[in-house]
Amino acid sequence: VKELHISEIPETTVTETTGYSSLSNLRSELSAEHEESDSALILNAYKDILWHRVQKDATVISLPKEELERCINEYVDHYKELAAFNGCSYEEYLSREGIKGSDISVKAQEYADEKVRNELVAFAIAQDEELIMSKPEFEEMALKLAEASGYSGYRELIEYNREEQVYVYLTWQKVIDHIVSHAQLD
Repeated sequence: VKELHISEIPETTVTETTGYSSLSNLRSELSAEHEESDSALILNAYKDILWHRVQKDATVISLPKEELERCINEYVDHYKELAAFNGCSYEEYLSREGIKGSDISVKAQEYADEKVRNELVAFAIAQDEELIMSKPEFEEMALKLAEASGYSGYRELIEYNREEQVYVYLTWQKVIDHIVSHAQLD
């Protein structure tokens, strides 16, 4: 099989399969998408760095036990869902994957500690910076998230993700965007 180079693709094939009027238009669009992709990766890395710094500098006095338990259960439930998806019991799945029950317990606790800490810090910042969402604002942002994520609408997004989980995610997004817009580079 001969290697096909993009310059060898006939214009009619480009038009019929992509909707672009020419190969040069397709190339321009691909280049623009690649630049956008690189920019998004850089922005996401910048957000991660800033959030890590905020987390490092934040003082959390205590983590609520109820929230920790919720997150531990969420972590364990994920593995139970994987087991069910693979048609076996939770214990069989862990054994098959070479995971010890004690490892799951430790990982679940670490996950819960980090998640609850993230939520507490994000909501403290949201409250201090007056970023708490109203119900209409939440629904508008959730609808945009649903569309961007391939859901048919708000209801489907909430059906697959708890409303509380979506609210936490959108609040975190709002907080991190606020942090990015107010960050000063040293």
